[in-house]
Amino acid sequence: LVERLHLEYLASGARLLETHTFQATGPRLAALGLAANVYTLNRRAAQIARHARDMFGEEAWILGSMGPLGHPVRGDNWDGLDAETAQAAYAEQVAGLLAGGVDGFIIETMSDWGTVAAAVAAVRAETALPIFVSFAFSVDGVTRYGLTPEAAAGALLSLPGGPPFAAGANCGTGPMPLLDAVLRMAPLLKGAGVHVLA
Repeated sequence: LVERLHLEYLASGARLLETHTFQATGPRLAALGLAANVYTLNRRAAQIARHARDMFGEEAWILGSMGPLGHPVRGDNWDGLDAETAQAAYAEQVAGLLAGGVDGFIIETMSDWGTVAAAVAAVRAETALPIFVSFAFSVDGVTRYGLTPEAAAGALLSLPGGPPFAAGANCGTGPMPLLDAVLRMAPLLKGAGVHVLA
C-alpha cells in the first residue's frame, strides 16, 4: 500500500518522497509495543520508497521523515524529555533511515526548539546529507510552545554546523496561517541561503 502511494505521488509530479516514518521513534512506537523495531521499521520504510523510485524510473529524492517525539524537550516553562534522551531516540531512527538509503531528512511538524536541535544533532552526528526542517504554527502565528516564525527561522540560522538545506512550515491549522508563517520566515531564511518550504 505504501509503495503504491509513493508511485502515485511520483506519477502526479512529486520529486521528493517522504518515508512512512513520521512517528517511527522509540517513544512513539513504545505505545504499540514496537519500540524494539525502530531500526528495522525505518530501514524498511526507506527501502520501500527507494524501490518505488526505482520502479518509476525517474530521479527523485527520498527524505527520511522525523516527527515529534510526543513530549517536548524540557524548556524554561514546561517539563519534558532531556536533550540527550531526545537525541538518542532520533539517533536510532537516523541509523535505520541511513541503512535504508535515504537521500536526506525532513524534521517536520515541530513545535519546540529543543526537539529540533536534538533531531538535527542526531542526523549530523552520522551524515552530511541535506536536512529540511518545518514547524507547525497555530492561527495565532506561534507553535504550541510559543515559537514565532521569526524566532524559529532565527534559531535555525544558529544551529551548530550551520542552517538546514531548507526550512519553513507544514501542518498546523490550514493554508492561510501556514502561508503567513512561511512569508514571515522567508526573508531570514533566504538571506542566509536557506531554501523555503511549505
